[in-house]
Amino acid sequence: MPIGIFAWGQRLIRLFTRFIRREGKHSHTPMGNTPRHKHIDSKPAGKDLFQGQSHERLACNIANYLRQKSHSRIIGLEGDWGSGKSNVIELLRKKLEATHYVYIYDAWGHQEDSQRRSFLEELTEELTAKEILPKDPWNKKTEELLARRKTTESKTIPKMSWGVWGLIIITVLTPILTQIASLITNEWHRIILVSAPLAIGLTIYLGYCIIHGRWPKPGEVLHIYQGEATEKTTHESISDYTPSTKKFTGWMQDVSDALGERVPLRELLVVYDNMDRLPPADIKELWSSIHTFFAEREYEHITVIVPFDKRHLSLAFSIGKTHLDGTKNHIKSEGYREINAFLRKTFATIYRVTPPVLSDWKGFFNDKFYEAFGEYEAEELPVVRSIFNSAYAHFTPRDIITFINELVTLQEQWGDAIPLRYLAFFTAYKDEILENPLGYLLDDNTMTEAARLQLHEDFHDYQAAIVYNVPPILASQVLLRRNLELLLQGESSHDAKLLVRHPNFVEVLETVIAETPLLDIATACEQLAKAMEVLPQEKVAQMEHIWSCLASQQLLLKIDKPEYKNGYSHMLKYAPLHSKNELAEYLIEGYQQAMETSQTYLDGSSYYNSLTQLEKDITECGSSVKVADRLREVEVSAPTFFNYLIAAGEDNDRYKLYTSEEALDGYLAGYNQGQIVDLPNPEALAYLKPTYKLPKTLKRTEIYLKEAELTKENFNQYITLYKALSTEHPLEPPIPQHMLDRLVHKITPGEPGYHDLIAMAIAYGYYRSFSQWNTVAKNCENDETVASIASIIEDYTTLGELLMRLKDTDTPLLRRICKRLIEDDANEHQLAATELLKNFTPITKNLSIAPEDFLAFLSHWIDDTREHITLSNLEEVIADSGFYKTAMGSGNPLADHLNSLAIEFLKSQPEERWRREYGENNSYIYGVLSNYLHNEQMPPPTLRKALKSMLKQIAIDEIPVPREESFLRKLFREAQGEDWTATLKDILDSYYTKDYISPEQFLFFEPMFRQWGDTAESADRFARRILDRVIQSAKCLALILGNAPFYASIIVAASTDATDLKEKIREMAMKSDDEGLRIFARDIGIDLSKETGE
Repeated sequence: MPIGIFAWGQRLIRLFTRFIRREGKHSHTPMGNTPRHKHIDSKPAGKDLFQGQSHERLACNIANYLRQKSHSRIIGLEGDWGSGKSNVIELLRKKLEATHYVYIYDAWGHQEDSQRRSFLEELTEELTAKEILPKDPWNKKTEELLARRKTTESKTIPKMSWGVWGLIIITVLTPILTQIASLITNEWHRIILVSAPLAIGLTIYLGYCIIHGRWPKPGEVLHIYQGEATEKTTHESISDYTPSTKKFTGWMQDVSDALGERVPLRELLVVYDNMDRLPPADIKELWSSIHTFFAEREYEHITVIVPFDKRHLSLAFSIGKTHLDGTKNHIKSEGYREINAFLRKTFATIYRVTPPVLSDWKGFFNDKFYEAFGEYEAEELPVVRSIFNSAYAHFTPRDIITFINELVTLQEQWGDAIPLRYLAFFTAYKDEILENPLGYLLDDNTMTEAARLQLHEDFHDYQAAIVYNVPPILASQVLLRRNLELLLQGESSHDAKLLVRHPNFVEVLETVIAETPLLDIATACEQLAKAMEVLPQEKVAQMEHIWSCLASQQLLLKIDKPEYKNGYSHMLKYAPLHSKNELAEYLIEGYQQAMETSQTYLDGSSYYNSLTQLEKDITECGSSVKVADRLREVEVSAPTFFNYLIAAGEDNDRYKLYTSEEALDGYLAGYNQGQIVDLPNPEALAYLKPTYKLPKTLKRTEIYLKEAELTKENFNQYITLYKALSTEHPLEPPIPQHMLDRLVHKITPGEPGYHDLIAMAIAYGYYRSFSQWNTVAKNCENDETVASIASIIEDYTTLGELLMRLKDTDTPLLRRICKRLIEDDANEHQLAATELLKNFTPITKNLSIAPEDFLAFLSHWIDDTREHITLSNLEEVIADSGFYKTAMGSGNPLADHLNSLAIEFLKSQPEERWRREYGENNSYIYGVLSNYLHNEQMPPPTLRKALKSMLKQIAIDEIPVPREESFLRKLFREAQGEDWTATLKDILDSYYTKDYISPEQFLFFEPMFRQWGDTAESADRFARRILDRVIQSAKCLALILGNAPFYASIIVAASTDATDLKEKIREMAMKSDDEGLRIFARDIGIDLSKETGE
């Protein structure tokens, strides 16, 4: 409030200063009764006041034309309204004063009269009054022509008085009553009946006396019965006579002839003025008469001039499509060609009154301004003229005169309280301002125009003062206050963002809110929130007090229902912090009390939504209030709680609303007279806490599903309700197979419940006996349908069961559903990972999924596998040894666990099993070992022992030599880290003494011979019993040459025991081009030069 008072004080000082300044400016004004301004006469002056003298020139032209004897007798004078046509006529009257009498007929002034009658009557009257025509004969002729006709009709009707009527009644009743009395035995009754006519007569007499207020004289008694002899009715009708075309033309001819007889001769010039101002229908009628009487017939001594505005004529005759082109007082017509043709048919000659040029109108404006204001407002003239020029894109001299006269009127009212330029702005834009004062004055375009026209200080106050006729000091308040009151009540046509532009918006708003007792807070908040979006930053702090006032008023109101209004959000956003906290606490407590005390049904969903929004707004506004800390448990009715449950879903514990289990069960079971299927959103029951048991509702639903006649209209409601109520998952088959088959044909794909039917068919295996299953399944294989079925199928079965079914079948729809479920969050599914691992390979094959991905999916059930898969059953669970290749390539907890088990499993296998399964194609332990051969713990000790024994068996041909690049070959190579010296000594001894080594055995044992064989000590035997027997094998030779230094040393050390071996090498070298062999031969002492001549 102090801010508002200060602002008003500043404005008062400013106005007072301006008043003193203006008084000083006008101190030289003469004293006395001389007025400072006056209204301008708007009648035609008969003078050309424009510098170009266009009116004077035009009047001379017309006058010269009329003086010619051969001229046309009807002339058109074209010009816009107010362009000076009447002034041209006045000029013309003066120029033709000696030769013509000018009669001006105001058609607009006679629009309520008969135009023909009025024209002839006034023309004749004026000509006789001016003694242009003789009075006596022409007055008599006029009286005969225009006399009113009166018709009288009289009718006489006889009339009887009421006394006569009484006498007739007595005369008729007397004999009748006498006859009736003769039949009555009672004497008194008979007397009364006979005396009745006499009583009637006395009654009539007394009635007459009472009505006239006196007793009649004896001579007047007869008059009662006489009354009036007749009733006379008279009808009169009076008709105004309108001259016919023939009599009109005859009359005008007589006038022309009479003028021709005068000496000196003065012709008659008739001017039909203001014709284009008549209503369209009257214009047509009058124009038709003019055309008929003057265009189609000429009178020797009568000439007619018809001034007209072509644009307004086109509107009257509706020629073309007429519209405004956006500029003031300017009309376009697309039918100008048609109206021009119409005018040419009427006028042989048309003169045009031209608008004034720039220099002309400015000079004319200045002259009229000084005529109205003198020198007192000379300083304001340039600004006032600019305002006029800006407002009027097209104007006439009459517009200038009208504008200045309106300006004079306003200054008479306001004096020096408002400068003339501001009065001029209002005059120029009066229509726009009055249509929407605040909207127009605060508009951006208006503000820009005002600044351009040098209207700055207190522009709004002055315009508001003129609009509401109040002092400028109060104008701003009047202009803004009412609009603010309407705005806060939601009844204003103005937007809050517009009102904010007013310089005193905050101050006036504060006053309005403080003085409005029945404020609609919700509407006020809504509107002020819009204002806050555009409010200047320096005024935002001032608005906090206003928002605090609104919040305080809200705290006084009782909350009847849990409804969160937008106004609450706005107050929490803009009010000061203490008001925010108070409002938040008020709303939380109010909502709870409304739920506790209401005797009628309240919407539980509204309670949830309101608190949710409140909590969000509290967080955003920075309030310290915690909703959860201020809530208490509130018990409500079952219907209210159910609606709350629908809105809250799984979040229904959040706001502590509850109902009794019995009430809820009774409400649901008896919903709509037992038609529980009509329950809205039955799926919401799935979010109930486990403590809610609803046996009645569940039982009724189960009965409906088993026994009711399910249809496409009710199946979805029943099955949805059943899934929500049942505590067992997956569900037992809710409907029998024959019913499912029937419903599949009734419910079309995409309709509610159809996907549940498909899910049940898959879950319970119904599809196996369904004749048209392939067609049905094919229609469900699009991504959207698969996703929908996958989202509900686990209501009827588990993912584990579905995956187990895949080990025996490759149904495309089942495969796609399983893959979709695997892509979802695995923690939501039920399955036994141990059973799936038993069938890992066929499931992944039919599922068309990468084994690594499926194993990663099963890894979510690592706890189950740790509990159920151990060393004792690993071979049973993971029956396919190829599985471990997938486990080795997967980095997930389940794979790591199974890898560890596999290694322990291999380490636990006895030596005997390793020997027994050596060479078996389907050996499980060797299959598992093949995946972990490079593990640092492989081979296990029992296998190492078995390998030594198996090496001896290979040497004596008891078991075959492992194929090159086979797993067993790799196994022996990986096991070479062992010290096999003793084993190799035994193997070599066996070859030295009795056994024959084959090339295959040499190739297998050769690396071992070099690593563990004691070949240096037994070089002679090794050369003779080993090398000599395999040297001719190409593969063995290549291996020997590959390790030439090693074998060359053995042969050289064998000396003469290697003679046969050398001979074989020499022969091979002589036949071969292998340079390596020849070098090896020379290295072991073979001289090949003797043979080759080298």
